[in-house]
Amino acid sequence: MLRYVSLCGGVEESIRRGSMWEVPVRFGFAGTPRYANHVDRATGLVSYSYESQRYPTVTPKQLADEIYRLTHRQ
Repeated sequence: MLRYVSLCGGVEESIRRGSMWEVPVRFGFAGTPRYANHVDRATGLVSYSYESQRYPTVTPKQLADEIYRLTHRQ
């Protein structure tokens, strides 16, 4: 969310899909569906999909490091 969703938008309730949680993301005032975040239930690895394409996976540590970097900018 912090890395890819900015300004206006939000997420829907997560959906269990096998070994993954899928979290649909909506953008804009109208809440237009755009893509989904995927979280591996066993490892916590996070990836996302957009228009049937899968994109990079990040580890929980990488995600935490990115959040830290964004919240401690100078």
